[in-house]
Amino acid sequence: MAADGGIYAEIIVKLISTVLDHILGPSSRLVYFETNHVFALLGNQQVNTHKVGIQNLGRKVDVVQVIHNWPPGSFNYDVSPLRACRDLGMQGRVAFEISYIRPGETILVTYIYGTPPAAPLVHSISTANSEAENIEFPLASRRYPKWVIVAVAVSAIVGAVVLARYIVQAIKMLWHALSPFL
Repeated sequence: MAADGGIYAEIIVKLISTVLDHILGPSSRLVYFETNHVFALLGNQQVNTHKVGIQNLGRKVDVVQVIHNWPPGSFNYDVSPLRACRDLGMQGRVAFEISYIRPGETILVTYIYGTPPAAPLVHSISTANSEAENIEFPLASRRYPKWVIVAVAVSAIVGAVVLARYIVQAIKMLWHALSPFL
């Protein structure tokens, strides 16, 4: 009978911890960033690539919709790492669903196209609960507070002045050492 009580206690503790983890744990949060690059010039046709990174900063996300502004046939795309994708039939737009994105995972969607239309490529990236936030490319454009920029500039100026002083001292010492031979 005591063993049954232990099993019930384990089940209750597991149930409570699962509920608390779900309530207090991080929710799913998607962000995405975009990059543009000219790939090649083939005769009179310019071939462009465009990359969109979709990153999950929270819980596992099921079914992520990527909706584009451009019409079908104006570009090709590739999703990596390979993931099951399902095309959505939208009138005049290309849209597809990515089956899931794990916590901390980044999915890269690479586009290849010719002359781009006037509208931006991506219309929206969303889940059933929320829309992904468009952020600047994280590695290329890190933003620092003003005080950090000023502190680095002051440190660089002080370092340059100290270096100049030591160079002048070295030249004076060398001149003094070589003066008997001149």
